[in-house]
Amino acid sequence: MSLLRVLVARLRLLFRRAALDREVDEEFRFHLEMETERLTRAGVPPAEARRRAVLAFGGIEGHREAMRDGWQIPVVEEAVREARHAIRSLRRSPAFAGAIVVTLGLSLGAVAAV
Repeated sequence: MSLLRVLVARLRLLFRRAALDREVDEEFRFHLEMETERLTRAGVPPAEARRRAVLAFGGIEGHREAMRDGWQIPVVEEAVREARHAIRSLRRSPAFAGAIVVTLGLSLGAVAAV
């Protein structure tokens, strides 16, 4: 797979995070149910079969985090997080936001003039 396709696929993941989380949860549930069913057919009581299936599968949160780590582009994720924080901060103090916009506008105009 080319680097461009990988980048496009990962950028797409940024906007489909909730849907992907649901899909991963459904898949984990499916595997747990299949293992529970297999153990129940082997003669293990249902509650014990469920417990053993969870133990055999391991921590679901660990698997979930590993999947998310594979989806992420750390630099982009951090930039998005920082941008959201900046927007929230600027909304709290509109006068400061206005001063920033004016300062940036004057700075860019001066640089362009030079």
